[in-house]
Amino acid sequence: MKSYIFSMEAISEMLVECYREENYLETGGILIGPKKQQGIITNAIPSSSYAEREWGTYCQSEADVDILNKKIIEKEKNGHIFKGYFHRHPRGLAGLTGGDIATCRKILNDDWYGIGNELLMCIITESVGEKSPILLFVVSLNSEKGIVVEKASIKILRKECIEDCMEHFKEKGENNASNITG
Repeated sequence: MKSYIFSMEAISEMLVECYREENYLETGGILIGPKKQQGIITNAIPSSSYAEREWGTYCQSEADVDILNKKIIEKEKNGHIFKGYFHRHPRGLAGLTGGDIATCRKILNDDWYGIGNELLMCIITESVGEKSPILLFVVSLNSEKGIVVEKASIKILRKECIEDCMEHFKEKGENNASNITG
């Protein structure tokens, strides 16, 4: 199982966004990490107030995408890129839905995103049998352009520690963060 390092601050931002509503509407945002290190997420940026949030659905409106794109451009100035999404699912829905898979397929087939063949999808939900409300999936395309979904584990470090040790992490293409953390 692949392992990814998330900053404590990114985890906190995801949980705050997903549990801020008493009625637990679906919501979400984007995952950002250093361009050179594939297995690291340093930031989670929630969608804006323009996102469409309902009990069973969440989607980004055009206005929300514009706002998030501006935030991505700011992060790119510091060597960070878009790496995936996080969003809340209703209680018990601990996997990717058909809509999630369709979104993944669209992104992985579009070179504009510049993420190569790896998209992270983080689902926040309450599910029996799971140790954590945060589930991480790595989505890619196989040689026939079919979707491959793999569950991955998350290791959590303070952002400051990640940044201080960045030079010691393997660069993109060399394998993921699990080689460093064991």
